Amino acid sequence: MASITAPVRRTYVKPALDPAALLQHVMARGLVVADPAAAFRALATIGYYRLLIYMRALQAPRGKVFNPGATFEQLVTLYDFDRALRLLCMDGIERIEVALRASITHRVAVPHGPHFYEDAAFFVSTPWFKHGALLTKLDECESLGITHYQQTYGSPSRPPVWVVLEAATFGTLSRTYSGLLPVHQLSVARDFALPVAILVSWFRALSGLRNLCAHHGRLWNARILINAPKPAYKFAAQFDNVQTTHAHLVVVGALLQQVDPAAQLWTQKLRDLFHSYPSVAPSALGFPSRWESDPFWR
Repeated sequence: MASITAPVRRTYVKPALDPAALLQHVMARGLVVADPAAAFRALATIGYYRLLIYMRALQAPRGKVFNPGATFEQLVTLYDFDRALRLLCMDGIERIEVALRASITHRVAVPHGPHFYEDAAFFVSTPWFKHGALLTKLDECESLGITHYQQTYGSPSRPPVWVVLEAATFGTLSRTYSGLLPVHQLSVARDFALPVAILVSWFRALSGLRNLCAHHGRLWNARILINAPKPAYKFAAQFDNVQTTHAHLVVVGALLQQVDPAAQLWTQKLRDLFHSYPSVAPSALGFPSRWESDPFWR
């Protein structure tokens, strides 16, 4: 049997460059800089590496030379748009996350007690959910509410579910819902007017989207490969490609329609964002042509 030769890995020798040197570097590759002082500030406060992921769209496929006429201002525009979109996503996800916490409380804790989550009988084990792992995660949570409970009450040792879930991450919250017995999943699903299987997928997708936004990941011109949302029959026309930012924004918008009376304000903000950045093509995020005329977005 022939042996497999390991690939030869190079030694990293690139030096760290200060903003002035980085500015000269991009200019030498053909990027037009109308305001060197503003470009210097951007490189000093945003960083070359973070801006690098937006440079690729302005460069030739080979050689990393910038396309004729490409400007530093175009680069910063893409970055600013992406930042604004991340903030808008976080705004929508926050409302959905709060609604899910409240739903688990009044749909499960009200009839079964505030400490139901400690009992494995309320859950099923899946590849994505283990009851023991949930308790470990919740025991690691810290908040003023948890501290107050621990200083005030001796039994039960853990706080009620609404206290611990307030301190839990959206990822833990999503896993909690995915592990509930079907009867409890269905009860919570009534508040979102969607099938359980769709909600399990969508909450998981939003957990990933939230993490992407919180860590300043790119939404513009991106493929989101992990935890892609399942297409819901009710919104089938919106899921041409589940790996796009558009598909994830559909998830945010669809869930907001069920939990927020002012959901249309969020979609209006999304439309306004694209209007504020006319040079950013919605198609780069997976939006179809004439998307604004679609009743879903209105």
